[in-house]
Amino acid sequence: MRFESKLRFVKGLYIRGWDRKKIIMLFHFIDWIMRLPGYLEDRLWDTIHKIEEEIKMPYITSVERIGYKRGLSDGVAQGVAQGVKQAIELGLSLKFGDDAAGSLMPHIHNMQDPDWLMMIKDAIRSTDSIDEIRELILAKPGQA
Repeated sequence: MRFESKLRFVKGLYIRGWDRKKIIMLFHFIDWIMRLPGYLEDRLWDTIHKIEEEIKMPYITSVERIGYKRGLSDGVAQGVAQGVKQAIELGLSLKFGDDAAGSLMPHIHNMQDPDWLMMIKDAIRSTDSIDEIRELILAKPGQA
């Protein structure tokens, strides 16, 4: 069910002519809330690749796809961290409003630790308190 929903969603974005940056940012967020088992994730990427070939519009580059699949491994960690930062920004905006996101994102943009970023992203999902998120962000050594 989630596979079909995600695939239908991605096809809809292509049809509506969304620009690449918006699609990637939104898809990171959707991926965050609609996780798929590994074999279905592979099937989804194969199907997306076929859609890309049909409409000649790249959705996610091979480097981004590798980064997504491998997670935080090796040299891809920086690209994944950027995607997580985008997911954090979108999550903060949707859950707590643009002002909250705007006040916290300068701190997030300075962070490089992918594990800490993932912890913040997961905390946004599990709490209803912007103060808890703020404390978590500011608790990171080197943050002010």
